[in-house]
Amino acid sequence: MKFEIGGKEDRRTLTSQEEYISYLLQECRLGVDLLPLFNAVSPKNLPRQVKTVRFDPPFVMALVERDVDSGSLCNDAVVLFKPIDIKTIAIVGYSEELTAHEVDLIGLVEFCLQKDIGVELGIIEITDTDKTNLFKKIESLEIELESAHEIIKLLINVAKDLAQGSGEQLQEQVVERAAANMLANSAASELAASTEDDLSDMLGSPLGGILQRDIHDEISQQIAKLNKLDQLALSLCEPEDVLEIWVEDQFCSFPTPIYSTDIELSCEQLIDDMAREVENIIHQESDN
Repeated sequence: MKFEIGGKEDRRTLTSQEEYISYLLQECRLGVDLLPLFNAVSPKNLPRQVKTVRFDPPFVMALVERDVDSGSLCNDAVVLFKPIDIKTIAIVGYSEELTAHEVDLIGLVEFCLQKDIGVELGIIEITDTDKTNLFKKIESLEIELESAHEIIKLLINVAKDLAQGSGEQLQEQVVERAAANMLANSAASELAASTEDDLSDMLGSPLGGILQRDIHDEISQQIAKLNKLDQLALSLCEPEDVLEIWVEDQFCSFPTPIYSTDIELSCEQLIDDMAREVENIIHQESDN
């Protein structure tokens, strides 16, 4: 019985499938053609279009001859052009540092022979029935995806409507607390008292930029004191489409969020609006 591994011919008598696979495992090294091992492990040999299957960690690469019309090939007497596709797939869990004896080659081959993986690598052909079923599945998934998008839009609008009332109350609460702290307990209020000025005077002075940043920080601190659901309700009052953007970012992102505490929404524009309201309160206090 004649075998050719890695370009070397070897004549040896192997009496069983187990001996054949054991022999191939001994001869296989990372980077060499694993096609003989695939054919030994697979219930049926891979199609003739598959020329080589190599494992170059962390990738498996299959060279597959494409099916094309003979008329499109170069039929010159000397040159015959046979197009080859290189199909590559990453094998999670393997790294370039792995040596041959650390790799479960049988497990690797069996993994690649799974139908979905094999089709992606190009080493397993899809039958007409498979193609029909696949097209039906794709069509069904497209309908489900379109329906899911519509449901998501509805749920986003419902969430915003439910948050609107409590969000407005929370804005008033945050503004009142932030203004009270700025007028009575802030470093700026102490500085203003020491110079017998009002905070409103500081807003119009060279220190105005610093005071405005302090107001923004105070508002952020007040928001951080709210429970998570109140923070979300407040964020949903943000003029920008923060919830829509967050939902869109979750598609094909793993792990998928499953708790409300996993939702992080910004409300920068809302903080700017509330900061202006705090400034208005400071000006009103100075006028009284």
